Parts: sequence; C-alpha cells; structure tokens
Amino acid sequence: MRITDQQANTTNASQVHLVVVDPKDGRVLAEHQLGAELSSLEAVLRGGLTVIATSRAGRPEVVAVDAASGAERWRAAVPAAGGLGGFGAVGFGDLVAVVGVTGLDVLGLDGAIHRSVSLTSYAGAMPRSDGRLVLPQEAATLVVGPDRDVRLDGTEVGIASDDGSLPGLTLVSAGTMRAYDADGHQRWELAGASPAGVVVLGGVVYVTRDGGVTAVDGSTGTVRWRTDLRGPLLTPLTDGRVLLVATGADLAALDLRTGAVLWRAALPSGHTDVMAFGGLLVARTPDGSSTDVMG
Repeated sequence: MRITDQQANTTNASQVHLVVVDPKDGRVLAEHQLGAELSSLEAVLRGGLTVIATSRAGRPEVVAVDAASGAERWRAAVPAAGGLGGFGAVGFGDLVAVVGVTGLDVLGLDGAIHRSVSLTSYAGAMPRSDGRLVLPQEAATLVVGPDRDVRLDGTEVGIASDDGSLPGLTLVSAGTMRAYDADGHQRWELAGASPAGVVVLGGVVYVTRDGGVTAVDGSTGTVRWRTDLRGPLLTPLTDGRVLLVATGADLAALDLRTGAVLWRAALPSGHTDVMAFGGLLVARTPDGSSTDVMG
C-alpha cells in the first residue's frame, strides 16, 4: 500500500492517491483519490484501515481512510498532536498511537481516545508483534500495551528478529541485560557485556556481544550454551535452521540447539555488514557503496 503525490508543473494543485497493491505480484487492487492534505500515510491497521497525519488550517489531525473503498471513516484532533515540534502516528495491534513531543494518545479502530500517556522524550516508537509499542525514554523504556503501560529502568535492547514465541518479553540494558514480562515483572538477568544484537526463536533468546554468542531460555533465564567467537560481532541472523553471526572477517553458522560452529565462510573483502533482505543474505561495505549477494 502506498500514497502517491502528483504535483502539476503549471499549477499549485496536488493530487493525492491511495494505491493498494498485492504484495505477491504487484497488481493494483484499488486506487482512490484523496484530499490534497492527506499525503502522509502513517499506519495501516486491521482490515486495511489507513491512518494519515495531516494539518488543515493549522489544526493537526489524524484521519482514517478505508483502503478498500477510499471512504473517510473518522477524523480526530488529538491532544498529543497539538504541541510544537510535530507529531506522528504508529499502529500497534488494533490500536494507533498518536505521538507528540511530550505525550501520546492511544486511539482505537473507531478513532476514540482510549487513554493518554506522558513522555519525557521521543526517540522513535517500535511496534511489537504481540500488540505492544516500545518507546525509548531518558534512561528508561516505556512499553505501551493494549490495556496498560509499563515504565522500565534501562535502555531497550532491540530484538532484530522475533518469531513471537515469547509474547510480552521486553529486554533492557542497565549494566546487565534484564528480561521483563508484559506486567513489568523482572523474569531473569544476564550478566556480561552489553548485547550487540538479539534474536528470539523457539522460546530461546540468542545474544551476540563481545566475546561470543549466548543462548538463554527465554522463560527461565537459564543459559543453554555459550560459544566463543572473536571479532566485532553483529546482530545475529537466522533462517530458522541455523544462527548466522558475522565476525567482521567471516560468517559463522551455529547450531541452534548446541551452539556448535557448523561452518565458516569468508566475507567479501571490505564487506563487513551482513543482513537478510528479500529472502537473500547480503554483505555490504559500511558506507553502503557496494553490496554482494551471498546466497
């Protein structure tokens, strides 16, 4: 789904179109012309309800448009959007958070405000697959849920890949890495260096950091295995069969169950960043000037 903005060369008029595309084959499923002010698509909710941020006559609003018909479902002026410095909207689960500089408002599918939450700062908002929204704060982490919010001491540890096997899990770093449940109760703690990256798969938390990789039972905190690897380790990747860890010079494949190194392959010269993209494993230079497909 995308919004296109077509600006005519000879007039000040603008045409904004909401285009719905089949992700499998690129077929255009629907196209609707919207009002000229509706050009900032922020979120897509259940049932194809698109949420658009706008400002009409200096009045900031969020507007919900039905992707199938192009009809406007609701329009709301929310308190969080009224402050200086702009605002944005983020979808999480069946809700949308309208985030301003000092607070956010949680809206339902009908546009009604469920509640408002104060913020100490805004450095981005990360939706989770279990219907929560994580926002870094000053020396803290705010987790906004469907019914309640939790503030945790420490910096949120981003989870690069999550199969949903540990719903409610939040990881923060505050000297050690700590794991909390959806109610804000600490479940376990992992001592050692700050993590470079985390993958959650099959109920296990795989952590890369200086010195190697650690696999932790996500429910109990029990360490299942540790594997020493030299080099500046990046965030791990997985295809569901092995754990892939880039060391700066090569790529190591680890057995998910035991941590044994199954194989190692040299990275292309100068291509130290490794990522998964479009079902492919690619290596690129740090400045992004060159990319090699590894398989």
